[in-house]
Amino acid sequence: MCQCTSFRPCNVHLPSCLPEGWNVSWCLSTRSFEVPCTLETDLLSPMSGDSHHNSPSRSGMRSSALRSPTRALVRTLFTSEQAPLYATHVPLSPVARALLSAGAAVGALASPARADLVATLGETTGRAAFERMRERMKSSETGRKLLRERPLLNSSVLEHCGSLPEGTFGRSYASFMKRRGFDADARPPVRFVDDEELAYVAFRVRQVHDLWHVLFGCGTNALGELALKAFEFSHTGLPMAFLSVAGAQVRLSRYQRRRLFTEYVPWALLAGRRAVDLVPIAYEDHMHRDLASLRQQWRITPAPPGTEHR
Repeated sequence: MCQCTSFRPCNVHLPSCLPEGWNVSWCLSTRSFEVPCTLETDLLSPMSGDSHHNSPSRSGMRSSALRSPTRALVRTLFTSEQAPLYATHVPLSPVARALLSAGAAVGALASPARADLVATLGETTGRAAFERMRERMKSSETGRKLLRERPLLNSSVLEHCGSLPEGTFGRSYASFMKRRGFDADARPPVRFVDDEELAYVAFRVRQVHDLWHVLFGCGTNALGELALKAFEFSHTGLPMAFLSVAGAQVRLSRYQRRRLFTEYVPWALLAGRRAVDLVPIAYEDHMHRDLASLRQQWRITPAPPGTEHR
């Protein structure tokens, strides 16, 4: 194991998704995933035991012969040669990415409220969608400005929105956040996107999610969240949005499931096609405007009734 004292955990709660002992950490010194001794021991144990030849010398020799190559193999599988590209970046090997995607998918299905797992699933499966969204942003002056300046929808923006008049987009957003006790600074940072600019695109989409709740009138109950996820898939092509709907619908009642697929999914497909491109919009510049007027300008189709409440 690495002897450095500075470790940064993956911070996506892998032990809750993967088998016991797979609490893999990211080592800043070696830029590699560090696998705990328990995992290496588990991998070695089927080969190091010998019921017919159990002498200490023979087992010790066999363990020494096998431990080094096995440790190297495990390290290679989890290690990426890429240096971190931004402050929160954790480079992944293909094997680590596949395991992380699978673990995040299982964990997010079991606990849909785990924003860290949902975010991880989006990052590890969404590169192609992020690239398409970046091209859409580059096609407009506003989108190019967003990529240059990289503004954040943080608590200072939310505080300003709370001072705006009733009926404005910003005041509606502030009321939405306050009513639910949401923190604008609480979105998990992007870690697993191997491109600094794409990482901003991913984080921007993550932050405007709450603004889309306001624009489309989607609540934060199960149907409201799944309806908006269906819209996000229609409008952005993010695989995570599709997987969220496909996986989480099994937790709904029969009545809710019927409404999801007969009302909300058809609405999402229509709304995603009808709306203007919502990705490259500088929402910060429109907070003072009337919400109803913006909905008309951006061709917003409000969600069907039934998602307004938590």
